Amino acid sequence: MIIKVNERNAEHLQNMRGGDGIVNKLNYLTPAAVPNVKMLSEIRLDPGCSIGIHAHMGESEIFICKEGDLLLTSNGKPFLLSAGDAAVCLPGETHGLANRGQAPAAVYAVIVTE
Repeated sequence: MIIKVNERNAEHLQNMRGGDGIVNKLNYLTPAAVPNVKMLSEIRLDPGCSIGIHAHMGESEIFICKEGDLLLTSNGKPFLLSAGDAAVCLPGETHGLANRGQAPAAVYAVIVTE
């Protein structure tokens, strides 16, 4: 399967999961395209934008910071993700992302099911 950059489905999500601002999400896959992969997306957050704290039951989420700096809150603890950093949130763990910097930031996000 090859997914070309111009084939991605774009979403602009206001207050994603209770967060602030508009999150731009570029989806590489439809939910049923690959077994055990619910989502493969590039998520862009402008300064001041965030994804609210939430958890996935029966799913893990992997983040790879593409550009900028993002504050990851994982199980109530803050972590700074910079370009090239990765984080894994296991099933049931709470997490959220926020761009508290002055420049746009982006992560690749993958949700895999058990």
